[in-house]
Amino acid sequence: MCLNYDLIPNFVGTHLVMIDFSKTILRNTIVHKVGQRSENQGVQCSKSCIPTDNTLLNALLKQYFLKPFQNPDRLYNFYHPLGLEEHPMYGMCKEIFDDFDGALPPVSEKIAEWLYTVSDNPNIPAGDCFVSQIEEVTIENTVCRGVIILKTESKQTYLSVQER
Repeated sequence: MCLNYDLIPNFVGTHLVMIDFSKTILRNTIVHKVGQRSENQGVQCSKSCIPTDNTLLNALLKQYFLKPFQNPDRLYNFYHPLGLEEHPMYGMCKEIFDDFDGALPPVSEKIAEWLYTVSDNPNIPAGDCFVSQIEEVTIENTVCRGVIILKTESKQTYLSVQER
């Protein structure tokens, strides 16, 4: 997860960070298929966000996406030896923050493509890449926006719906 890029240097890495997701709103989510590079599987990009106006779906996605970030020990800063602006993922997150209303679909495609190009290891399997925008994240008493980037490589049935 990337929080407002201008807040990151102030909090992460200096002390244990308190993050409150209790009022967090999942705004947009898009899913892309990132293939295994060693098998030349490529990337299949979605053109639109999945509808998250369904209350149950929204709650399930929020729980799934935010659970890994409940532990402040799992927070890291982007780093690049030539400066933060040179880190590709930092730049893509910055693009999303700069145009929070329109940048998600095109920039999320760049994120999926970048993940594919840096996944040289044949042990890294294909998977789904979720990119989501969230709002109302409270970090150290400051309300901010965030971008979640999550690549899943295994699937489990999380919810099964049957018609009666």
